[in-house]
Amino acid sequence: MSQRGRPPLPHNVFAFDETHLALYFSRLLDLELAETAYRIALTERFGTKRHRAMRTDGRALRRAFRLTTQLQESWLAVLAASRWARVEVEVVMPDVPLLMARGLGSYDAVHAATAIAVGVNALVTLDKGFGLVREEDLVIVTDATYLRGCRQHRKRQI
Repeated sequence: MSQRGRPPLPHNVFAFDETHLALYFSRLLDLELAETAYRIALTERFGTKRHRAMRTDGRALRRAFRLTTQLQESWLAVLAASRWARVEVEVVMPDVPLLMARGLGSYDAVHAATAIAVGVNALVTLDKGFGLVREEDLVIVTDATYLRGCRQHRKRQI
């Protein structure tokens, strides 16, 4: 059965493909990866409602440290197999307030500003919030399950 009507506009948001990409990221990514490992360990142990209050619980901290170590090793393996460049946060700071004014959080604004500053104009993400960046400033490459939400952000840009 053929599709009816016109296909949805992509709004410069696309699904991952198997192209060979160079990785550009800010030093902030290293911190966010470690924080994510801690959040996973705390959520596993205490659930989503209590994880913040239990941040210093020793049982969760041991698991968090192990996860952080594993994640760091995996990240280093990705870097070893890729072309990459790390951008210092100071380089992109002038653009961060403008991106935050569009609705991005500070960390996400740093990541978007990094992509724009290095001139790749594309960001690979699993966060639909990056759809808040203007279509002409940044192409979003994401998993197909996040396309709709990201495109919705693009439709109602500020």
